[in-house]
Amino acid sequence: MTTNLNTPTEAPLDLSVETHWEKATKTRMGKYLTNLETDFISKSIDLSQENITVMDVGAEAGRFSLLAANSKATVVSVDINSYALKRLKLKTKQVNIIQADARHLPLKDEVFDVVFMIEVLDYISELEQA
Repeated sequence: MTTNLNTPTEAPLDLSVETHWEKATKTRMGKYLTNLETDFISKSIDLSQENITVMDVGAEAGRFSLLAANSKATVVSVDINSYALKRLKLKTKQVNIIQADARHLPLKDEVFDVVFMIEVLDYISELEQA
């Protein structure tokens, strides 16, 4: 049997498996933390402003990107994990996704009005780069 190298032999990606944070937000502690973080964002940032541009660094499957996307904001969700970003795209088409490392963002400075980086820094050893 020969395999044609010009056609993919991999099965389609199963996007039904929840990510770590999707699972975690269903736990008692995860709900508590998500509510605290969401409340903090809501009190700190007026997402109802016209023409506001938001970047969610470490967006994963969109816990906070979805909050911003439900407002008038233009949202860019950045994560290193392509699977998580695909899960986010299943949830909404209202966000723009970029797969990138927080230490090397492929974006110009001063483009965004707001940047979220919730529960990300503990995963980055080179904090100065991020």
